[in-house]
Amino acid sequence: MSILYLAQGTPLSKTAAELAIALARSLRTDVIGQFIIDPQRIFELEGFEGLAGLCGSGVFLEAEQKIIPPLTALGESLLMAFAALAEGQEVRIDSFVDVGSAAEEMALRGKDASLVVLSANKENLPIAERLSCSMTCPILLVQSDTQVLLIEPEHLNAELMSAFGRYVTQTSLKITFGKGFGKAQSAPAAA
Repeated sequence: MSILYLAQGTPLSKTAAELAIALARSLRTDVIGQFIIDPQRIFELEGFEGLAGLCGSGVFLEAEQKIIPPLTALGESLLMAFAALAEGQEVRIDSFVDVGSAAEEMALRGKDASLVVLSANKENLPIAERLSCSMTCPILLVQSDTQVLLIEPEHLNAELMSAFGRYVTQTSLKITFGKGFGKAQSAPAAA
């Protein structure tokens, strides 16, 4: 059993990290911290999307070689900060910087994970949607300090459900349950 966490360096991502660590401590399990460099996504953000022949070209490969080292250093730095959050909490952290499609890399790295935790930003919603089709564990999208969306809750095992219950009773966390990316149901925080 392990928890897969996607590190991104935003305040909401830090909230997701803290939740992943708290749940891991409660479950007495490990957390896999992952930072992903998606060269294709970088080119889309820079406005090069759809330029015929660019991907795989010399220009693309040269740019990729220049951008990956500093992004790797950034990822390593974020993952060190993530590991620092777990210090003294008896949670083992394994950290990885991977290059490729975010959904594919997460599915590979988290193939044996019991839970995926990531922040609910507009870039992560398509990733979570793809993961819900390719993984057999629940996905926790952290929407704020007090609200999360749990996708595929039927994949929760008893131990994970118990850990959620303990965490929710100690916090003001509100959980919304969703099946895939269709309808969602709210559940009030336990009192």
